[in-house]
Amino acid sequence: MATPRAKARSTKPKKAASARRSTEPVRFEGTLLEKASFCDVSLAAASFEDVSFEGARMNDISLRGAALNNADGRKLELNDADLSNASFENVKFAKASFEDVSLREARLNNVDLRGVAITDADIDGLTVNGHAVADLIALAAAAPKAVRRRTGR
Repeated sequence: MATPRAKARSTKPKKAASARRSTEPVRFEGTLLEKASFCDVSLAAASFEDVSFEGARMNDISLRGAALNNADGRKLELNDADLSNASFENVKFAKASFEDVSLREARLNNVDLRGVAITDADIDGLTVNGHAVADLIALAAAAPKAVRRRTGR
């Protein structure tokens, strides 16, 4: 009579369960993120629809390629942020501050920018309501010269 054999156990260490990363962009719909704080996070290609960021603080954040639609970002503080290739449609940014941000190739349409402070920003390719911001700045810089020439001052 044969004796039953014990199954040999593997001596290989078991792999730790790893967190699965989704390839799908994050979607926020109808979310209240008022006075929230985000630091050292990537929300690249995220979608924000009917979201309130009022008074929120975002530091060292990537919103590259993100889409914000019908959002409230009043008094939002953005520092060291990548907003390149992002699109903003019907967003309130009144009294927000943007410091050390990349707005390269970003598109802003029907965005409230009253009282916004933007410092140390990359604005290459930025458009507001379909107009290249670099062209608008060049026009504004040239306007005082044209006025001086006409008035002789």
